[in-house]
Amino acid sequence: MITLHFDGSCLPTNPGHLGGIGVVIKNGKFSHEISEAFKSEILISNNVTEYGALIAGLEYLLLNKLNNEKIKVFGDSNLVIRQCAGTYKIGKGMYRENALKCEALLQSFPDIQFQWIPREQNGEADILSNKNKIEPSYLKFNKR
Repeated sequence: MITLHFDGSCLPTNPGHLGGIGVVIKNGKFSHEISEAFKSEILISNNVTEYGALIAGLEYLLLNKLNNEKIKVFGDSNLVIRQCAGTYKIGKGMYRENALKCEALLQSFPDIQFQWIPREQNGEADILSNKNKIEPSYLKFNKR
């Protein structure tokens, strides 16, 4: 079984213009991490980055032809987990485009399950989502 932990972040505020994604994919044979920080010209929310992280993980699995394996996805975003599991409908928030992209990707995964976990149990993905953050200069000046 493959496990996929994902997390997204948004700084300095939510919503904001700085984001990051973190993904940890493991099974008995391998471990793979994805970490990316970015600056957005448009306002983004943590839900946008959470979906962005999950999309990055799913695309990695597809690219490596692992989509037919049994996969268990863990995340601390109740919204993303429940929408992907089909218990919540996709709303009209700024995350909608990423949610629909994720929904389309999931059609290629015949054996995938989703489980919400507390933030404390998603530490590796959380660290990766906050790695290499670009800080606005005003935050640097206000630190003491």
